[in-house]
Amino acid sequence: MAHKTVACPRCRQPIVAEVIQLFDVSADPRMKQILLGGGANVVQCPQCGYQGPLNLPVVYHDHTKELLLTYFPPEAAVPLHEQEKTFGPLITQVVNRLPADQRKAYLFQPKTMFSFQSMLDLILESDGITKEMRQAQEMRFNTLKRFLEKADGDITDLIEENKALIDESFFGLLTQIIQMTATQGDQATTEKLIGIQNQLTEKTELGKSLKLQAETVQKTLLGLQELSKADLTREKLMDFVIQNSSDVQLNAIVSSIRPALDYLFFQMLSEKIEKSKPGEKETLETLRDKLLLLTSALDKAMEKQLQHGKQTLDRILNANDLQQEVMASLQEIDDLFVEVLRAEVQAASENQQTDRLAKLNQIVEVLQSLNPPTPEVELIEQMLEMQTEEEQAAFLAQNQDAVSENLINMLSNVITQAESNGQQSPELDKIRSIFKLVLKTSMQKQMGDK
Repeated sequence: MAHKTVACPRCRQPIVAEVIQLFDVSADPRMKQILLGGGANVVQCPQCGYQGPLNLPVVYHDHTKELLLTYFPPEAAVPLHEQEKTFGPLITQVVNRLPADQRKAYLFQPKTMFSFQSMLDLILESDGITKEMRQAQEMRFNTLKRFLEKADGDITDLIEENKALIDESFFGLLTQIIQMTATQGDQATTEKLIGIQNQLTEKTELGKSLKLQAETVQKTLLGLQELSKADLTREKLMDFVIQNSSDVQLNAIVSSIRPALDYLFFQMLSEKIEKSKPGEKETLETLRDKLLLLTSALDKAMEKQLQHGKQTLDRILNANDLQQEVMASLQEIDDLFVEVLRAEVQAASENQQTDRLAKLNQIVEVLQSLNPPTPEVELIEQMLEMQTEEEQAAFLAQNQDAVSENLINMLSNVITQAESNGQQSPELDKIRSIFKLVLKTSMQKQMGDK
């Protein structure tokens, strides 16, 4: 972002403004949201009071999508060869930022956009968001605004008038906006939106269906948690699945405990089918077929995501500037990428691949600098490295101030999540032991305060 003297769009007086003319998403992923969100090149004129956007020539670049777009305001009536003088240095910046082996043909054939809106449309379409999808979302948003205007009263008539628009996407949009307003601390609007959500849930068939599904999923997950608190066996899990075999319940079960639905589980289910009586046998066969389809679909989706994570990691490792490539790839870095990275670090360490390990650790350091661990996470990691319970207890005794409700909740959530997924490991046993020590230290601390 640079300070530049420009003419006010209304009074034409010179004003100093913060201007962005190169939106290079590959160098800074935030540039896409800044451009699409209308947060760039907005000015307020001290002379006439104008507040709004500047219509400036801009260049947009996204290496992963092979997009290099240029836009020059047509009202400026600048000849093509003069436009090239403006775009040339900006495109040179784009090219110079990329390693030589990543400079492809598209960089030398930028697409000229004849309107600013057409540039935004093309960027969104490259993400799979079509014009029709945007129009439908805008209609949902406008309908929600109408609901909000009458949120203090009965909106039954509005619901009936707009029932064709009230689909799952509408409920999804409403949930997102509720979360956003709650995060922003706008309690009044949040309460109105929740009221709208409640009326839609009570007065539409889809709302009633979604509520029932949510309650069913919640009940199923609670059942799995209760099951995991006892000695969980495949026999008990199989009985639970048979008793909770609706499509909604099976989706929740497979999504939550996929690792537990292994070869031995299906072998046991097949043996039960063989021993079953007619009628029950067909029911169990249908259940097995559904489980196989769901687990296969989940495995394929997971494999695809893992493969994408590996490709992203390989691209970063092959870049001349690892830190710059990590920054350019932030939109692709998720929990699965971190899992891939962790596995590669362990493999490189075990195989004594010194150079590769150094690069992988450099990536870890960049990510950690962007998302530094919380004090609670740091404390847990330190305790996991300790060999004995005595060592951990002594450490906690020296760090009683770090024993907080947040730490207790974090450990409890980790254990609950792992148990609900059917996970068992020495590390989980160690976390359980840490949890008990933390609870004991917390109680001693409270008694000492009294």
